[in-house]
Amino acid sequence: MPKSAQNRRKFLIKMATITTEYGKLSSNKTRTVYLRIRSGKTEKRINTQVKVLESEISPRTKKITYTLLKEFENHLSKKPRAQSLYLGELRHLFREAMLEFNTEEKTIIKSNPFIRYKVPRQVMKKGVRALTLEELMKVYHYQGKPGSRSQLARDTFILSFCLMGMNSVDLFSATNYKNGFIKYNRTKTKDRRNDEAYIEVKVHPFIKPLMKKYAGTKTVFNFCSRYNDYEGFNKNLNIGLKTVGKAVGIRDLEFYQARHTFATLSRNLMKFSKGDVDEALNHVGSFEVADIYIAKDFSIINDNNFKLIKRVSKNELA
Repeated sequence: MPKSAQNRRKFLIKMATITTEYGKLSSNKTRTVYLRIRSGKTEKRINTQVKVLESEISPRTKKITYTLLKEFENHLSKKPRAQSLYLGELRHLFREAMLEFNTEEKTIIKSNPFIRYKVPRQVMKKGVRALTLEELMKVYHYQGKPGSRSQLARDTFILSFCLMGMNSVDLFSATNYKNGFIKYNRTKTKDRRNDEAYIEVKVHPFIKPLMKKYAGTKTVFNFCSRYNDYEGFNKNLNIGLKTVGKAVGIRDLEFYQARHTFATLSRNLMKFSKGDVDEALNHVGSFEVADIYIAKDFSIINDNNFKLIKRVSKNELA
């Protein structure tokens, strides 16, 4: 399949995914075609399905109106993070749709509701989701029943912390682990960054027993053999962490706190620069111009991470 067709297929799958998730933005026909594309049919079948999706682009985008966006924002009023992520992603996809399907000769998508509609920005209370060093130790020392959901959740929390806040979706899907490094593209941002959110994380000896315990065959970890998809994996991690939190006295413990804790301890305990913490989290950061001139070197953030784990290990983490 030519590159342009591959890009079109990639975009259409994303558009179908998000509209399917939103339900009323998608038709039953689109859902069916999307599932067929995801099932990995032949190139000929894919091209046919792409044409079907292309024919539906205009009708579907017409349904995405200012009023509908406001309704969906209100629907997510109790989930500010979801408001920002979902609606921000939809805005990005809508713009990509306009670039993909509108030409100088023909305008398929004639209106853009995002000219009027502004995606809510997530206002986070800095630091409140991060664990203290003492709380992190409580999670580490938790011992659940072998093979239990809570034990898996605890182990995965520690893995994430020691892998520089690696997201659960990336733990679930990562496939490249060679010579002591996990190399992957961060799922959340790889489609909207020029570097495809690529990062290399050096595995500290401390977590090698966990690496061995959960070693996969086609993926770095075997989580995909336990759960059908990332959503089920992530849901069960958070359910398991509620059990862990209740046992150790941490209210509403959730997986994403491993990432916040890594960032907070890196900055406040180790005094690493915000730029280095940003890079370790695989964020774009505030030095986009400098990044054009500076060759990528992951050894700096990996050295910092080893120092953090060594510092934390003084509290019996190792």
